Amino acid sequence: MTIQPSDETLIPDLSLEGGRPQQKPIDWTRIFGLRNAGIYYALILLFVVLTIATALTGRPNYVSMTNLTNILYQASLISILAVAMTVVLFRATIVV
Repeated sequence: MTIQPSDETLIPDLSLEGGRPQQKPIDWTRIFGLRNAGIYYALILLFVVLTIATALTGRPNYVSMTNLTNILYQASLISILAVAMTVVLFRATIVV
């Protein structure tokens, strides 16, 4: 899959008007559209649903510092392993 530049790129227009280069306007609908930011919308929705569910059931708060620290710790371990596996795959040093 190749990425083709579109007419609405965010690079400055090199035509000089008034002695200075003019920039094209930012297309906010393209940046915050479902195709580009859909995973972030799903993450926010999951966060909101879990927060409401824990509040309604009377359980401890989902957004506590202990819980967020635990999530970041677990994600850091997976991230380190993912980076190491990516380096191994790129170097093609796996001997089968």
